[in-house]
Amino acid sequence: MKEAKREARAAARARREAERMARAQAREVARARKRERIRAREREAARVDAMLTMIAMTICAIICTWRRGHND
Repeated sequence: MKEAKREARAAARARREAERMARAQAREVARARKRERIRAREREAARVDAMLTMIAMTICAIICTWRRGHND
């Protein structure tokens, strides 16, 4: 009887440990996904920033060129 109880306790302990490890793994996966989402957002922001900079430079070049031709 004592042996059965000991085995049951060991099995319960092993199950709790396995559940704890599974939760830790799930947390790590969630953290990795969150980091990847943040990186993707930063990449998109950098792309938009570069695009807006190019548009601004183009507009500036057009204005400067136009003004050079009309400075009479």
